[in-house]
Amino acid sequence: MLKLLQAALLLRKQRPGLRVLFLGRFLTPVDQVIYDDFLQTHDLAGCIIWGGVVSFAEVQAKLCACRVGVALLDTTVPRYRRALSLKILEYLQHGLPVVANDTPLVKQVLASHNVGHCIEHNSFALAAAIGRLLDMTPGQRGALTRRAHRLVREEFCWNSQEPRLLALFERLQTTADNRLLLLSYFYPPLGGPGVQRPCKMVHYLRELGWTADVVSVGDIVTLSYEPDMLRECGHAGLRRTAALDPMWLLRRMKRKRGGEQVYFGASEKRKRIVRGMFPIEDKIGWLPFALAAALRLARRHRYRTVVAVIGPYTAAIAAYFVSKRTGLPLVIDYRDQWTLFPYGKYLTRWHRRLAERWERRILEHASRVSIIGEVYRNELCATFGEHLRSKIHIVRNGWDERDFADAEPLPPSGGLQVRYVGNFNGNRQPMCFVQALRRLKQSGKLPPGLRVTFTGNYFVEAREALSSPDLADIISVEPQVSHTEAVRRELSCDLLLLFIASPNGRGVLTGKMFEYLRAGRPIFCMVPPDGEAARILRDAGHEHICAMEDVASIERLLPAVLKHAAAKPVLRVDDTYSRAAQARQFDAMLRELP
Repeated sequence: MLKLLQAALLLRKQRPGLRVLFLGRFLTPVDQVIYDDFLQTHDLAGCIIWGGVVSFAEVQAKLCACRVGVALLDTTVPRYRRALSLKILEYLQHGLPVVANDTPLVKQVLASHNVGHCIEHNSFALAAAIGRLLDMTPGQRGALTRRAHRLVREEFCWNSQEPRLLALFERLQTTADNRLLLLSYFYPPLGGPGVQRPCKMVHYLRELGWTADVVSVGDIVTLSYEPDMLRECGHAGLRRTAALDPMWLLRRMKRKRGGEQVYFGASEKRKRIVRGMFPIEDKIGWLPFALAAALRLARRHRYRTVVAVIGPYTAAIAAYFVSKRTGLPLVIDYRDQWTLFPYGKYLTRWHRRLAERWERRILEHASRVSIIGEVYRNELCATFGEHLRSKIHIVRNGWDERDFADAEPLPPSGGLQVRYVGNFNGNRQPMCFVQALRRLKQSGKLPPGLRVTFTGNYFVEAREALSSPDLADIISVEPQVSHTEAVRRELSCDLLLLFIASPNGRGVLTGKMFEYLRAGRPIFCMVPPDGEAARILRDAGHEHICAMEDVASIERLLPAVLKHAAAKPVLRVDDTYSRAAQARQFDAMLRELP
């Protein structure tokens, strides 16, 4: 009130015909005393009109006779700094230029649409702004009035705002009812197969009405990184925590690259010994940090359920404690078996029994369990009880159509191009394939111009096998690339190589296998011939299958596979194994929760 009175005092000398209209009531008697004293002291009674409290219709009538509207709030009050006064919209509705506070929201309306001035909170700025608006030509005023009318009619009116408000209410309702707390050790910007499942699941569940907050580990030493993938996940929040496990600690070694040298330079045998020394697993040092972060989120938000993507299996233990403390239903998503993992070995019986007790406890407590295949589900039920079958659902790995929609294959490079895109580990190794390739080269059974390219970050054993001097003209190795580039390589080759170790591997279903299926290229399937992967591959038309460890069979089949690939057939796969279909299955399971 005082700012406007002071501005009227400044303007009166140049504009003797100026009239300033006040409508409304005084909040306190003291305010009226200040008002009356100012008018009497400065002889402003002829300039100021006090209209008092009038009806809404009378307000509209009086505004029609005005030339400028003033809405000046005290921005030392926090809520006024974030407010858009309804009075501003009322002035615009009548085509009046407006003078108001210079705050981001007000500026977004007035300055960006050129329907008024935003000023500092003082009488000099107010007087100057009012003077500029009173000095507008009739043409300028008419153009401003039209802009103001259009702005209110098209944006700032209930006809336009009500649908947005209702949509917001619906989204808030959905967020409250369908909000997940998800724990996953591997998550972008980390890369590799472990991050694909939780990232894609979060994205597609969002399209199905779910909101996810994710708890994951901070920066660690690992085979690959996918920082670009972080943008596509679609989580509402991401908490990255510290950990006391080897992969996190290696990153923090004093020498910047010292941790990576230890990780990639150590043999698989030595790393298995180190991993086996820890109870449960070597990632158990993440447990207190993951649990603390998850409980903080659970106190802040209302969640429908807590979900753990395993392995690593520490996520399941942390989610179990969260469920116990909060009463949230627990959902465990197996992307790999736990104690039944076919390639896992425990250092002692005590280590195995401890892990088995925890897995049994978590399976009994969980409301729902998802697992990647039928073989794995049967193994869980056979080991931990047939009564679990009703709560275990099949949610396979898959391929994401978004990854392939805009992917352009690499330019052709001549010759027959064979590729493996991915990593090797202690059980999945290329040695037998390399040995068979060497025999075929020596016997002259390989086509001219053949190039076999391996793309990934490899440990010492795999690097040694792939760097044989006698195969240097055939085999080439390139470092790990982004997932987008990996898809381009899969689309550009003539033949893809797939490796799954045979011992205890009947139920292994890698995410890479489904991605290969979507690429539509022939696959040389070095997988357990009687396993679930072989059955899915045969159903999709890929008949060249043999064990990864069978050198003789690889040597016998590879020439026929290369001949078939040279014909460049294109195979199609339906939506059954897409990430979107996977998310729909997971969504159906979640909606069964009480």
